Amino acid sequence: MVVLAASITTRQGKPLLSRQFKDLSKDRVLELLSNFQNLVAEISSDHTFVEDKHVRYVYRPFDNYYIILITNRQSNIIKDLATLNLFSQTINSYLSSFHDQEIFHNAFEILSSFDEIVSMGGYKENLSFTQVQTYLSMESHEERIQEIIERNKEIEATEERKRRAKEIARKEHERKHGFVSANGGRPNNGILISIKEVINAEFSRDGTIHSSELKGVLELRINDHDLSHSNLKLADSIDVRDRSFQFKTHPNIDKQSFLSSKLISLRDKSKAFPANDQSLGVLRWRKIAPADDDSLVPLTLTTWISPSESQQGFDVTIEYENISELELTDLVFTIPLFPQEPVDINTESSTSAEAEVINMDQETGTSISVSQIGANDSGVLAFSIEAPYEDALYPMTVSFQESSRDVSAKSFTGMAVDSVVMAADHDQELPYDVITSLKSDEYLVQ
Repeated sequence: MVVLAASITTRQGKPLLSRQFKDLSKDRVLELLSNFQNLVAEISSDHTFVEDKHVRYVYRPFDNYYIILITNRQSNIIKDLATLNLFSQTINSYLSSFHDQEIFHNAFEILSSFDEIVSMGGYKENLSFTQVQTYLSMESHEERIQEIIERNKEIEATEERKRRAKEIARKEHERKHGFVSANGGRPNNGILISIKEVINAEFSRDGTIHSSELKGVLELRINDHDLSHSNLKLADSIDVRDRSFQFKTHPNIDKQSFLSSKLISLRDKSKAFPANDQSLGVLRWRKIAPADDDSLVPLTLTTWISPSESQQGFDVTIEYENISELELTDLVFTIPLFPQEPVDINTESSTSAEAEVINMDQETGTSISVSQIGANDSGVLAFSIEAPYEDALYPMTVSFQESSRDVSAKSFTGMAVDSVVMAADHDQELPYDVITSLKSDEYLVQ
C-alpha cells in the first residue's frame, strides 16, 4: 500500500490538518479533499471508502469530523482500513473533546504520530498502537537535561522578581502605615508585635469551597534593651489547647507557660529577647477547614461564564462577598490569559466604579483591580475577555490584604495580645504596639 496523505477535515469539508507522504502540493491536497467531499455526499453513511479516477479515499467519521487516508487505487483496502484504525486510535488518545481548537492545540503531537505510522514515501510501518505511543514518548536525554536547566533558570528568575516585588511592597506598606523599620520611620513604644495571617483557599466555579487553610505567626520586635526582659500575655479568648489550630512555639519559648497561662516567655529566665530592632517569630499556628466550611474564608466567590457576542471570547461575571468583619484592600482578580484584544470591563454590571485592568503580560496573565470591599459587603465584577475556550480562564487567582495598627486589634482568627509585662514583675505593664495583617496567598477558583 502507498498512503499519499493523511488528513482531518470537518464534515462540511473544512481541512484542519494534513500530512503528505508523497510529493503533493498544498493546492493538490486541497483539490483532492474537495473531491472527497463531493464523493462522500453522494453515497450512504455505511461506506468506508470512495474512489475517483486517480485515488482512493479511506475514511472514518468521528463526531463532526473525518479522518481520511488518500491512497493510490492499487493499494490493499484491507491493510488501508487497518492503518486507518491505527490513525483513529492515535488521534483519539490526544483529544479530550472534539472541537477545532482541541485539534489545533494537539496538532504537533497528532502530526508526529502520523510520521511514526507512515514513513516518507507512503509505506506503513509495522507498528502497533502501543509501539506508536512508546516511540512518541521517548525523549532525548540531552534535550531533557537542557529543558531542566532552562526551566530552573526561569524559576530562579521568577523567584527573584517575586522577592524584589515583595521587598518593594513591604517597604511601601511600611511607609504608608508608619511601620517601624531598621532604617528608621515612625517611632513606637519600643515593643512592636506583629500578628500575620495568610490564607490559602480553593473554590469551584459555582462557589463551593473545596479547601481552605490559614497559617499565622506572631512576631516580636524590640528596639530598647530595657524592655527586652518582658513577657507577652495573650488574650483570654484564645484557646491555646485547641488542637485544630496546631499552635507551635519557638524552641526558646517556655511551652508550659504558654499552655497553662497563655504566656509568651523565654524558657531560660536569665536571658532576654533580642533588642536589635529585628522581628523574631515566637509563635506559629495553622488551621485547615473541611470542604464547604467558610470559617477560614473571608471572601466567597462565584463565577458565571457565557460566550461573548461582541468578540471572540467570553463574558465573565464574578460575584464576591466579604463575610468577615474586616475591610479587605488591594482586591485583585487575575486571569491566566494574555489576550491580544483589550479587556472590556462592563461598568454597568460591575459594582465597583474603580475596577480597572492594572496588568497584562504573558507570565502572570491579566489582572483587574477593584480596590477594596468593606466588611460584610458584596460586589460584582463583569468583563469581556478574548479566550479560545472557557477552561483557559482558569484557574483564576484572587489577592487581597488587610492590616491595622491598634493595640487592641484582633487577627482574622481572633489572635490578640492582652498585655506585655516585665518578666520579673507581672504587675508592671509595658507600652507596646500591635499590627495585625491578613493576606491571601493561593486563593483560587478552579
